[in-house]
Amino acid sequence: MLAAGFDGFLGKPYSREQIFDYIAQHLGVRYVYRAGSEKTDGHLPLRPEDLATIPARLREELENAVISLNPQRIMAAVRQVSEHDATVGNVLKRFAGEYTYTPILDALQRCEKRSTQASP
Repeated sequence: MLAAGFDGFLGKPYSREQIFDYIAQHLGVRYVYRAGSEKTDGHLPLRPEDLATIPARLREELENAVISLNPQRIMAAVRQVSEHDATVGNVLKRFAGEYTYTPILDALQRCEKRSTQASP
């Protein structure tokens, strides 16, 4: 693979941080992060604790929809969440309406990680 021009390999599952690290390593870019910012691109933040109030079945459906990158499926899952919690649904609707899926997936995965850590 190296002889064919590959500079490296990143196996699945990979994190967003790993991808950015590879980009920095191979392209020589540096990232500048703002400290203490609670807003994401003008949106209200989507916190894991907000999603924790949603039934696990709905969180799983939303996560699977986001992973599928199918806008209709994502909006259908967001509508279901809105029926359970309108405030969280509105935040999700704004992200999904702009095809900004990463914050949704990040919050879902952090919510899952917290619930897994809380379980014995």
